[in-house]
Order: sequence, then structure tokens, then C-alpha cells
Amino acid sequence: MPAKSFCLVLVDVLLCCKEDLDLISVVYNVYTRHGLQMSQSSWWPKNSICMGGGLNTGFWSGFVEKWFHICLEHIYHNTAELRGGKTWKVGMVMNKKTPKFLDHSNKIVSLWFQIITQWSNYICLDLVC
Repeated sequence: MPAKSFCLVLVDVLLCCKEDLDLISVVYNVYTRHGLQMSQSSWWPKNSICMGGGLNTGFWSGFVEKWFHICLEHIYHNTAELRGGKTWKVGMVMNKKTPKFLDHSNKIVSLWFQIITQWSNYICLDLVC
């Protein structure tokens, strides 16, 4: 009897467009019962909502891990409901000041990076002379 083989395939995929990100969020086009009008609903919040929501603190925190597992359990036990963008957006507001905080934090980090880069260039030039 031939030995069973184990095959591991690693795929490095660059998510480059909205459709790729929607695929990960499992986005469905759902009829709204208004003619042929459709809305988008998903099991997980879309990337654009995650990036602007209160769970986006710049790192994967314990709170986010707990939130993820609660959502996953609802899906597993068939108690989850598809949600539209507005419902996800309201549900993702943990702290309304988080997006503003992240914006300011990113500006500060960017400024510090520019300062450090300029000083490192100055120091390197000084050492060469």
C-alpha cells in the first residue's frame, strides 16, 4: 500500500482591490424587495468599516480577539445574521474618538520618522567627514 503523502501549499496573495477584500468579508448581494435593487450584506464587516471603526487601534488587541471569537461562535452555531454596511458601522463604534486618535498618531509617527531620517543622514555625513 502506498504511503499517504501530505501536501502543504502556501499562497502569497496581494489583495489589491475592493472585490478581493469583499471576498474575505463574505459579502453577498441581497435583493431589497424594491424591484431589482440590491444591497450588500456580510458575515464580517467590510475592510472599509473595520479601518474606520473603534476596533482598529493599530494592533490586534485582546478585546478584538474576544470580539472575533464571539462573532465566530455565532456563525458556527447558526445564530449570526447577515448585516448591511450601516448595521456593521453602528456596531463597530466602540469609541467615537478612535479614528481621530489613529489619524493623529499616524501623523506623529510620520513626523518622527522624517526627523529620524534627516538626523541619521546628518550624522552619517558627519562621520564620513
